[in-house]
Amino acid sequence: MKQLCLLLVTLACFGLPGLAASGEVSDAYLTGYARAVLDRELGLQEATIQADSGTLLIGLSEANVDKRTAIRSALSDLPDAVQLRIGPKAMLTAAASGTSPSPGEHPPPETEILPDQPLFEPLMADPRWPHFSASYQRYLDQDDLENVGHTSFGESFVFYRNNGGIRWEFGLQAGVFALFDLDADSYDLINADYRVSLPVSARWQALSGTFRILHQSSHLGDEFLLRGRAEDRENLSYEKVDGLLSLDLPFGSRLYGGGGYLVHKNPSDLEPWSAQGGLEWVCPTGFADGLLFPVAAVDIQSEEENDWDLDVSAKAGLQLGQRGRENSSRLQLTLEYYQGHSPNGQFYNELIESIGLGLHYYR
Repeated sequence: MKQLCLLLVTLACFGLPGLAASGEVSDAYLTGYARAVLDRELGLQEATIQADSGTLLIGLSEANVDKRTAIRSALSDLPDAVQLRIGPKAMLTAAASGTSPSPGEHPPPETEILPDQPLFEPLMADPRWPHFSASYQRYLDQDDLENVGHTSFGESFVFYRNNGGIRWEFGLQAGVFALFDLDADSYDLINADYRVSLPVSARWQALSGTFRILHQSSHLGDEFLLRGRAEDRENLSYEKVDGLLSLDLPFGSRLYGGGGYLVHKNPSDLEPWSAQGGLEWVCPTGFADGLLFPVAAVDIQSEEENDWDLDVSAKAGLQLGQRGRENSSRLQLTLEYYQGHSPNGQFYNELIESIGLGLHYYR
């Protein structure tokens, strides 16, 4: 792949004379080659790149500064005469302006209070990942519900981060997930799930993970109760510990998996074990001047309570903005599909299938 990028950049951007007559590599060639490798192999479009007299400077955002080893490996074919310097974007700015020259790489601060972006990225297709969203869902082959609206209000906050060899942090997640009957005159509230958790997360290069202690309680809407359609509903609530590992893969993809255990539950006879895994993809190359990026994700969950049947959530669409840029906010418009046991707490033992359209915001 690196050799292919080298050839394409040389021919398309700089012509065959990419190498100077003396055998030295031109600054324009270095810049184009590094941009092609970082974009295609590592999905680092946010990186700033500058070459100056055989020195290649690569500036990274705070979220990607731990990928220096991967960048050096991807650029290992550079001539020995090229000096490679990688660090935060402030390093590149200072070097370009001639102020505060630094012969080495600048690590992020040793500790941070209230950093902007969590080390463990949101799970795009997880029905219960705290974020802001609104979606329309059409239930297929359901007697009670057909057209429903779903909203979520939530966020992940980081209180403290340590940027040692393995970066780690702790914070808070909280969210409310509500389901509405759009066929009712007043768009009756059907179910509301309240979730709060305390995550401890870590990242080392392309590997990240999170461990959470979380609480969820579920409640039926008042209008739904008054309609007499709430017979034999369980008052679901529980405390759970879970953990997930995530691996960033080439070409903007990501693989994750893990499991959880209910430490306290109502009803008390719920089976405790669960498993979760998924795959995500954000196109490394955007269009519309780099504003829009195709995205796709699938999340698969399985619970001992449901005899380990698979619950599948899938999404595909467009994303405005890209993680890792100075403005990390992202807005997604996605087509959605769900098949399995309902993620809505009061209906956890019912099978549903739905298609929909959703708008999702991540910070």
